[in-house]
Amino acid sequence: MSNSLFRDWIPQKFKLSILLLIAVSLSFCSGIPNSIYTYIISDQAASSADLSMAMYAYCAGMVCSISLIFRLTIYMPKKRLIIFCLILLMGINIGLAVNQAPLINVMLMFVFGCVKIILTMALISELMPFLMPTGERYQMYAIYYPMNLIFPILGGLIAAYLAKQHWELGYYFQTMMLFLSLLIVIICFKTQHIKRVPLFQYDWLGTILLASSLLCFSFVASYGLQNNWLTSKSIILAIVLTIVFFILFFNRNFKKKRKIISFSVIRNKATFLTLFTVFILGIFYSNTSLLSNLMNVLLPSNPTKQAEINSYVIIGYFLGSILVYLYFKQTKKCKAIFLISASFYLASNILLYNLININTALHYLILPIILRGMAVIISFISTAVYLAGNVNGKAFLQSIVMFLLVRTFFVTVFWSSVISNWFNKLQIIHQTRLAELFESGEKVDRTVLVNFQKQANLLGLHDLYLYLCIINILVIIVIALIPYHSSTVRHIFNWGTKKNAKELIQATPMS
Repeated sequence: MSNSLFRDWIPQKFKLSILLLIAVSLSFCSGIPNSIYTYIISDQAASSADLSMAMYAYCAGMVCSISLIFRLTIYMPKKRLIIFCLILLMGINIGLAVNQAPLINVMLMFVFGCVKIILTMALISELMPFLMPTGERYQMYAIYYPMNLIFPILGGLIAAYLAKQHWELGYYFQTMMLFLSLLIVIICFKTQHIKRVPLFQYDWLGTILLASSLLCFSFVASYGLQNNWLTSKSIILAIVLTIVFFILFFNRNFKKKRKIISFSVIRNKATFLTLFTVFILGIFYSNTSLLSNLMNVLLPSNPTKQAEINSYVIIGYFLGSILVYLYFKQTKKCKAIFLISASFYLASNILLYNLININTALHYLILPIILRGMAVIISFISTAVYLAGNVNGKAFLQSIVMFLLVRTFFVTVFWSSVISNWFNKLQIIHQTRLAELFESGEKVDRTVLVNFQKQANLLGLHDLYLYLCIINILVIIVIALIPYHSSTVRHIFNWGTKKNAKELIQATPMS
């Protein structure tokens, strides 16, 4: 491979292992681990809305930096870029560990998302020649996506164990992993010679407007329920600012030759169908809060045990990636694999619906968690393969940005907010019904009140999973009726030549 990133003394057989070690170390780092939310809320007097806002900011940061990635790779040598990103992530982790202000956490998580996606894509471009030598995308995706999903779970599990002593230790563990990667990069990578292209042509103002719109939308989704929606002046203001910033961004972006987001790609049938499929499946992979609520009822005040049960999703990711790899090895028709993914979601939802009971043992949740993991990984890989196989050239790069905007940010924020509010409404309904069982003025002790709340939560979850099952069946029917393309496969050879640079970029996995 010409212009290799590795020093000359590094044997070829070790290069893949080095890249995977760095990628794994990076995958452990996801900002604020879900497994220590309980400790953070208790110690910092924060709310679940504050943490949701921080995670949405993380997603927004990832989206806003996508168009910048390709410019940075021609602005500075890749080694310097990777070192800079690693040092910045280490600093952010330390900042998250010592900071007590929710607003600063949001800002730090936004920058974390920006930096991590840049670093991830820089590493992916080096991994591709090893993991998809013939250019068949499913080969790369079947390794990349599981790694990208599994190691954050393991990182959260480790953080939960460390949090028994001090919850800040989770961040220091992440920092240690990043420092390990930094040492490897310094020792093993060399500085490549590039023709430096300045960044003055990049649309910084457009990026700021996009980020502002996404963050305001995140504020509405995070604090809307807590602030009682339109009765709150702050929520109304955030809604107005979301619309204003987006209109300003859209108008500016429309006039620019080099667009941050090309909305015109939606007119491409394959792109539209991909985004639509991601959207309708997103309701199922964005409902993790429901499972967390169920475990909080069954096993309150034990985040470590909850993290252990959640970690069984790794088995699902592993099995799902094998299944989808074998599927695409035999055929490139995506409708069947979309249906398989939706069916696994349905099986998981049906099991959870039947398991919701105050006396349910936690180990009964393992099977639906595994099935859900299989559904998630299959849907992620298959939608990415479908888009990559049916959209070519410049339209593909533009479609990636739209794809990540929808899947990484909009679907996550929108459906998470919808489901949380839906669950809250159902809780209130059942609380009202249960309250009617008590006589007016009757004294109720604390134990009864706690059980009262648990029962309302379980009844709300029971109803919501029933509705999700019905929606799931409708989604399966819709997917079965959609006339999907049969995906094509672009074969890419001789990765080291400039001739194939565009194909290399086009093959880039969608994070």
